[in-house]
Amino acid sequence: MLLHYFYKKENKEKNYVNYIYSKNLRFSVKFIKTNKYILKKDFQTSFEIFSLFLIFHLKNFKDFKMKNHKKINQKLMNLFVNDLDYSFREIGVGDIKIGKYVKTYIKKFYFRLSIMDEILNTKDLNEIVKFISKLNIIKRDKITKASKEILSIYLKIQSSIENNSKLDKFWVILNNILHNILYWICGFKVNMAVPKRKTSKSKRNMRRSHDSLKFINVVEDRESGEPRLSHRIDISTGMYNGRQIFKQKNKNKN
Repeated sequence: MLLHYFYKKENKEKNYVNYIYSKNLRFSVKFIKTNKYILKKDFQTSFEIFSLFLIFHLKNFKDFKMKNHKKINQKLMNLFVNDLDYSFREIGVGDIKIGKYVKTYIKKFYFRLSIMDEILNTKDLNEIVKFISKLNIIKRDKITKASKEILSIYLKIQSSIENNSKLDKFWVILNNILHNILYWICGFKVNMAVPKRKTSKSKRNMRRSHDSLKFINVVEDRESGEPRLSHRIDISTGMYNGRQIFKQKNKNKN
């Protein structure tokens, strides 16, 4: 039971991704509702604000090299694409145009991601102000205030992910220490139950391919005594079912 406790595999990626995505949704909804300097509370504003918060998480996961950060980022993007598809259908976009709309907004998102990646490396407030002003979602006289608030949100997300990254590294180190202690005490190496020799599906199917071979029904001809296939003409005599079908040519004929 003790070994099972330390080496139990739990796939928490899906739950963690759903938690991060729903957290971003709550942040964006709260940001839009509570701030009076938002110009319009429409789909475009929601897309821009949510994209910013999602970019913050994607960048920090990549920078701090979180465990399985590539898989987590990919799953977050998959949820984002599905959410865009659902949102466009709710607005009234038909099946014919839905792919074009989703593709356009995904391109917009990646364009914003490439720009914000460089800006967030320097954390320059002036660059953030310029970027936010181009989005046309915030009142002109409140852009600086909104940019400061967005930068503070980014720093909070950064510190949270940094702490989680350190915690993950701590658990990895602790796991290795426990593994070495158990090896030293028990005298054997604790491994997961994995097969000694993994047989691929292709190898298995090639091994089983002989099962599909069919038995060839070979019979002895009653007249000539030669082996032949059932219900086939005897090549040596040209006979079939007591009838002469064709005559053999005399090979010794000069």
